[in-house]
Parts: sequence; C-alpha cells; structure tokens
Amino acid sequence: MDTKLARFRDYFANRSIILTGGTGFVGMGLIEGLLSSSPDLRKIYVVVREKKGQSPSERVVKLLSSEIFNHLSAETKAKVVPIVGNLTAQDLGLDPITLKEIRETVTVVYHNAGLIKFNRSLKEAVLMNVLSTLRCIDLAKSLVYLSAFIYTSTAWANSNIQEKILEDLYKTKESPREMIKLALETPSTIDRVAESQDDFIEGHQNTYSYSKQLAENLILDEMAGLPTGIVRPSLGN
Repeated sequence: MDTKLARFRDYFANRSIILTGGTGFVGMGLIEGLLSSSPDLRKIYVVVREKKGQSPSERVVKLLSSEIFNHLSAETKAKVVPIVGNLTAQDLGLDPITLKEIRETVTVVYHNAGLIKFNRSLKEAVLMNVLSTLRCIDLAKSLVYLSAFIYTSTAWANSNIQEKILEDLYKTKESPREMIKLALETPSTIDRVAESQDDFIEGHQNTYSYSKQLAENLILDEMAGLPTGIVRPSLGN
C-alpha cells in the first residue's frame, strides 16, 4: 500500500468526524474518500438541515444513493450519520444528547458548508460564511479530543491581493467578530450601509470572496495553537 494512503488510513482508524456541507460537491467527494480509504473509521456525523420538504435523513439517503458510493457496502454507508443542525446557531443547534455524544467522541471537524452565491447581501454572506465558521470553531474547542479542524475556503478568498498570492493568510481591515456583530444587529447596520458595501469589500468582486477572507481571519484569530488547516479549492462548496 502507498505510504501516504497507509498514513491516511491509520490516522482515521477508530476516529469519528463531524462534517458540514456534506451534501455539496466537495463534501460528497470528501465523504466518499474517507469511507473508501479508511475502513476502520467509526462515524461521519453530517450536519444537515431540512430542505425543500426533505428531512435531513432523507437528504443523506439521497446523497448515499449517488453513483459515487455504489462501490461501498451498506455497512460502510451506515457510518454516515445525519444530525439535524443550524450552522448559525450556538452549538450548531444540536440537541443536548447529540451534542454530548459529539463532544465526547469526535476528534476531527470538517467545515465545508457555506453560501457560494456571488450576488447575496453582505449581511447574508457574513452570517452564512463567517458566523457559521465561528460556531464550528466554538464546537471544535469544546471537543474532549480535538485532533484537527479543517476549513474549506476558496481559491478566491484573497482575490483582492494584486500581487502574487502566497499560501498565507492576509489580514482584513475589519475584525471578523465586528462584522458578525454588525450582521446580527436588528435593524441590521450592514443593511443600512448597503450603499457603501464596496467600502467593506474593497478589492473583492463580490461578498462571497470577502466573507471567505473574513472567515480565514477568524480562524487565524481563534484557533492559534490548535491543529488547524485551511483548504482553498478552485471550485465552490
């Protein structure tokens, strides 16, 4: 067996994972890769909300019926556990029993979910891409045995940088927490300054890439000293 694949398999042996964005393109590929390469993986908890009349369980059943999973046994697919959640709520909106189980058994957090529409308001982008990241960070910090926190960003997160973009984190003018605070205010301060939105997203083509850069800054601020990785795929979530 390839050495890297063996290390990957061994790392995830007897581990449980929590994953957001599992029904999206990136999440689907990640779930398939984990199940295929890590036979001793315990569970993959997928945070899912009801959508278009489909319950979280129905959405995961539909996900696992995709052709990409056809080579996997029913026993392997059963490791994928749907849990009802809300990414902008405290503790992801998990019920107390599920939350306790997650905190005591999960060691790896994959945060893939996000709003990838380019024409949404700054408020929507901040809530879905920055506040949700804060909620996932808080959950990760509460785990008894945190081994890794992995955030799926985008290759466009630092598209406001005019020179060569390095594998680095670039600071935003605004504090991520301050932007979250503005987005949560009612009536929303961000909505009131919508006409000057370009002042916030200076150099970015849309609120999506700006909010992703904010989320990366939030991780830099909040996860110092903790095992953390940021992935920047060229495709959306």
